[in-house]
Amino acid sequence: MPKVAQSTPKPGSGPRNGSYAQVAASEGSNLEREFDYWWGVFGKGIEAPEHEYQFNVYRKWRIDRAWPAIGLAVELEGGVHRISSRFESDAEKYNQLSKEGWRIIRITSKMLKDDQEEVIRYVVSAVSDLEHRRKCRT
Repeated sequence: MPKVAQSTPKPGSGPRNGSYAQVAASEGSNLEREFDYWWGVFGKGIEAPEHEYQFNVYRKWRIDRAWPAIGLAVELEGGVHRISSRFESDAEKYNQLSKEGWRIIRITSKMLKDDQEEVIRYVVSAVSDLEHRRKCRT
C-alpha cells in the first residue's frame, strides 16, 4: 500500500511518482490527479471543487473543476488540448462559459509543475473573491 505524505512535499515531488494513496484512488488525467493532490495540500479551508461539472446539457460540455455556486471554472490544460479539433471545441466552450457569466482559470501542466503552491493559492484567492462578491450582493 502506498504511503500518504505526512508533511508538505517539496515542489516537483507531486503525485506523478504514485506515492500518495489519495491520488492513486482518484480518477482522471495525471494533471487532474496532480491538481487534486495539491488542492488537498494548499487549498485547506476552502470548499473542494466539483469534478467534471456538466454546465451545458446540449453540448455535454464539462468543466474539469468547478464551483457552480460562484461561477468559477478551472480548466486543466494537458496535452490533449493541443490537438487542433480539441482546441477549437475548447474555445467554443470557454466562450459559452464567459457568456453565461463564469470566470475561467486555465492551468497548464507546466504551471502546476513549476509552482504548485502559487497555482493553488491563485485559485483559492479567486474562490474567496467570488464568494465575497456573492455575499455582498445578497
